[in-house]
Amino acid sequence: MSGEIIVFSGYAGAGKNSIINEILKKFKELEYIPSVTTRKMREGESSGNPYYFFNLDQFNEARINGKFIEAENIHGNWYGTIKDKYEESMNKGHKIIKDIDVNGAIRFKELFGDNVYLVFVKPSNDKDVIDRMVKRGDSKDDIEKRMERIEYEKSLEKFFDTTIINDNLEEAVKQAEKVVGDRVNK
Repeated sequence: MSGEIIVFSGYAGAGKNSIINEILKKFKELEYIPSVTTRKMREGESSGNPYYFFNLDQFNEARINGKFIEAENIHGNWYGTIKDKYEESMNKGHKIIKDIDVNGAIRFKELFGDNVYLVFVKPSNDKDVIDRMVKRGDSKDDIEKRMERIEYEKSLEKFFDTTIINDNLEEAVKQAEKVVGDRVNK
């Protein structure tokens, strides 16, 4: 495989999607392949943006049939990454940008090795994450579940190739542009 996957990960509310949306405006050569989820669609989302939305039966059928690189229940919802889409793009030599949870990021590295570059995104203050989740309309229960997971996710940062601090989206995007530019132009 000659392609590369640049994976943005970190905990919920860290700004991964916001950064990737800005990166995709600048780097038109990057490919974004949505994951699948069983969570409810939020306002402003549609199928394929930022996820394909499956019901639980559809998701379980795909999982049983080995269609996912990885699948995990996070915060009470299932998320999965469609295997054949990544293999096809990698074989064509494409540069792919991806956001995924920390376990999924590490699984990508295990499967695709040096063809994966891992970027951990976090704020310098965890309280900022709560504020971001409230602003985007997450429920109190969802926020509590996500906060419980933060310490675990932080413990995996050491397995990532680089870290971006997102206290200011504009600055975080500049950092991400540098990282992505180095990967795209190598």
